[in-house]
Amino acid sequence: MKTKKRMSTNFSLVVVGQIISLFGNGILRFALPLYILQETGSAAVFGMVSALSFVPLVVVMPIGGIVADYAKKRDMMVLLDFLTGLLMTVFLLLLGRVAQIPLLVVTLMLLYSISGLYQPIVQASMPVLLEGEMLVRGNAIISSVSALSNLLSPVIGGFLFGLYGIVPIVVVSVLCFVASAVLELFIKIPYHKHTEKQGIFSIVRSDLRVSLRFVFLEKKVLSKMIATTCVINACVSALILIALPILITERLGLSTELYGIATGMMAFGSLFGGVLAGICKPQIQTIHRWFWGLAVSLVPFAAAPLFASGISFALILVSVFAVMSTATISSILLMTFVQNNTPEQSVGKVMALLMTLSICAQPIGQAFYGIAFSYGVGYEPWILSVGVLAAMCMAVYIKHVFVAEGKVQ
Repeated sequence: MKTKKRMSTNFSLVVVGQIISLFGNGILRFALPLYILQETGSAAVFGMVSALSFVPLVVVMPIGGIVADYAKKRDMMVLLDFLTGLLMTVFLLLLGRVAQIPLLVVTLMLLYSISGLYQPIVQASMPVLLEGEMLVRGNAIISSVSALSNLLSPVIGGFLFGLYGIVPIVVVSVLCFVASAVLELFIKIPYHKHTEKQGIFSIVRSDLRVSLRFVFLEKKVLSKMIATTCVINACVSALILIALPILITERLGLSTELYGIATGMMAFGSLFGGVLAGICKPQIQTIHRWFWGLAVSLVPFAAAPLFASGISFALILVSVFAVMSTATISSILLMTFVQNNTPEQSVGKVMALLMTLSICAQPIGQAFYGIAFSYGVGYEPWILSVGVLAAMCMAVYIKHVFVAEGKVQ
């Protein structure tokens, strides 16, 4: 009984630490790219900086999973939160004293690097702290905390940025990271020392080789699923991330507060999609219908620039909510398919490969859309239609892969 109570307390501390840390990260990821757009007025620069910030996440994520298995989880969480607070303190001290674009690029890249290490550690801590049904419930709580942070941080960050600029947001984020690190000092996570002789790079290389062979040679349907995810990330996810601030703050001339509300609506749509998937329990055989829903949801977004600012903003809100709802359900179906068609001992490696390749595709789309919006003033509906066309093509393709070929198991 005593053990259960202690574990419950430790899990509660992890949850509270996540709430604080994720909020600090959320307002930074919202405000820093927007600050770049505001200072430069260049969609191309905005797109390139957003793309570059993802590069270290791709490199670090496979290592993050290994670190989560071999390092002391509590100590790593404390260290990474303190490092993030120190990073943003240095950023604040250098702001206005050095070239802004290089400073912002380096800061965002380091933030994403730390995130690539931090989140796998949190996920790996769950089976150590919780068991059985409590583990399922605990993962659901962590997921809900993340969705709630994505919902609230852009709204609050938008108001803070609109009223006071970037400095107060950085100060608040530093306080969040320090508070989270101090709180995590009181967490007790059991640690079992590994006797693995291989170096970390040898382990990563070996795991990557195994997962590549399985996906591309042994279970080829998974490679087709990864290709579908990459196209959606490059053509739809990147489109929303780049187009949303440009349309609202630059083309429509609306406030950053309204951009924050629109970003919050995206998070609310993602939360709604997850809840809906849990209630309706859609099957993989219907996934192509959700991709058609994604395509239809993008139509109001593509048409928004044709109307007055008030109507445009309303269309954007409806569209991003529907896009994130259908995209979340599609993602859940795809992830479940991977888990059900991958041997238990290879699920982690295959999922890491899927996430890494998907993340690689998004910066390419971000760079493309940044340049397109920079040189395509007046042609926004046509640029936005690329996402609609991509979703339609993937709906046809994925029906062929998962239904016509009889690959569903």
